[in-house]
Amino acid sequence: ICQSYTLTLKELYKKYNSKIEFVGVFPNYYADLDSMAAFKEKYSIPFELITDKDATLTKHFKASITPEVFVESAGGKLLYSGRIDDSFYAIGKRRNVITSSELSDALIQIVSGHPVAVPKTQAVGCIISISK
Repeated sequence: ICQSYTLTLKELYKKYNSKIEFVGVFPNYYADLDSMAAFKEKYSIPFELITDKDATLTKHFKASITPEVFVESAGGKLLYSGRIDDSFYAIGKRRNVITSSELSDALIQIVSGHPVAVPKTQAVGCIISISK
């Protein structure tokens, strides 16, 4: 599922990177720099990718699924959390037509100075494993 969202995230980055910092987090203890570099190159990811081996960010955001996105203000207020869009309605179950793009909607509202209308959605993906 994460791989399938790389194009969407690159498009959002291209549109908003001058106003919003994008960082991709590999939350699993088994992620290493070589595999992250290969992922970044294979999918032409234009933003920074980091590991969260000690689960600091995972715990901070109470992340439990990957992919799951979090948009935080410069002051540390959580503005949006959840899915990128409704492409996946279950693991391995994908819609033919995307009907809701919550992350894009949230970013539009944030950069225009409006509160996010739907600040939390349920992400669909793999469970994050934070321990060996």
